[in-house]
Amino acid sequence: MSRVVAIVQARMGSERLPGKVLMPVMGRPLLWYLLNQLKQAKRLEGIVIATSNQVRDDAIEEFGAGAGVHVVRGSERDVLDRFHCAAAEAKADYIVRITADCPLICPTVVDGTIENHFASGCDYTMNDVPGCFPRGYDAEVFSRVVLERTHVKARRLADREHVTYYIYTHTEEFSVNTYRDASFPRFPTDRICVDTQEDFVVVKSIIENVYREKQCMHYGKVLDFLQKNPSVAALNADVKQKTLTARELET
Repeated sequence: MSRVVAIVQARMGSERLPGKVLMPVMGRPLLWYLLNQLKQAKRLEGIVIATSNQVRDDAIEEFGAGAGVHVVRGSERDVLDRFHCAAAEAKADYIVRITADCPLICPTVVDGTIENHFASGCDYTMNDVPGCFPRGYDAEVFSRVVLERTHVKARRLADREHVTYYIYTHTEEFSVNTYRDASFPRFPTDRICVDTQEDFVVVKSIIENVYREKQCMHYGKVLDFLQKNPSVAALNADVKQKTLTARELET
C-alpha cells in the first residue's frame, strides 16, 4: 500500500504578511485550522510540516511539537531540498503539497485530487485553481520518485524555491494532469487563502462563523456563508496573486 503524506510548506517570513501562519483566530493559529482540516482527509497516511532553519521559524517547530505533528527544517530558499528531506523522513511514497496559506483546505478536495492523480496515471497532478476551485484549496500530488528526479535536475532559483515549478514547466520529462470537478460550485470569490491582511480578514470571518469543534469546515458550509455575506467575499477582491520575478526565472 502506497504511503501518501501531506507536506505542509510553512514559514514565518512571508513578504506580504509576516507571521501569518501563526496569526490567531478564536485563540488558535491559522496553522492549527489547516492541520485540523487535513486530519480529516481519508486518503492521507501522514502529515509533516516543512519549515526553514531560520531562528524566526523556531515558533513553527514549537507549534508542531505541541500539535503532535512532525516538523522538518531546512533551507529557507531551497524549498525543493526541504521537501526532499521531509519526504525521506516521512517515508512517503506519494506527496501532497499543501502551503500554509490555505487554512481552509477542504479534505474532500484533497481526497479528490489524490484519487484523480492515481486514476490519471500521470507523474504530477495539480487541481484547477482558480479555474474550478478557489485559491486556498490548492493541492498538488506527485510521487517521491518524481521528487527525487526533480531534486537532481532542477537548478534555477525558481525551480528550487517553488517546489513543483520544474515539473509542470517540463512536460517533455513529466506527464502533467489537472484535476477538475464539474460538480464543484462556483464561489463568489477566488481567494480564501491568506497572503495579505485583506485575505486574513476574509478567512478570519469564515472561521469565526463556520468552524465548529471537531468538525470539518466543508466547502459547502464556507460557500453558504460567503453567499449570505457578499460584503465579506468582496473584501479581498482587489488582491493580486504574486507571480515569479525575472530574477528567479533567469538565475
